[in-house]
Amino acid sequence: MKQFLLIITLLTSLVAFAQETGSVYGKVSDKDYNDEALPQCNVAIKGTSKGETTDFDGLYSIANLEPGSYTLEFSFVGYETQNIPVQINAGEKKEINVSLAASTAKLEEVVLQTTTKRESETALLLNREKGRRN
Repeated sequence: MKQFLLIITLLTSLVAFAQETGSVYGKVSDKDYNDEALPQCNVAIKGTSKGETTDFDGLYSIANLEPGSYTLEFSFVGYETQNIPVQINAGEKKEINVSLAASTAKLEEVVLQTTTKRESETALLLNREKGRRN
């Protein structure tokens, strides 16, 4: 009987321990293109080493999060990064769906400058004249 009570106590402890963490999941989509899925988008929890990349359907899931406040960072090349605060409670599975907009990065003007050497131009003209004679 004592062994039976010990096993029940251990199982109850394991179930209670498993309920102490939470998770976050959701979908990342393209805001400018009919909310199409964004595969391989980075989803990270700022200040930790936890993160995930979205699958082909834009879905992600991050499990085993201790209860507390976190900031989810969604980033994808060519899109604006979004930071979303989230509160995770014990045993909670929170859904966070995000639509990322294309980045409008402004590039500065590019100026090309060239220089020529008089000797080089003369040599090219002489070669051209020789080719015409032949």
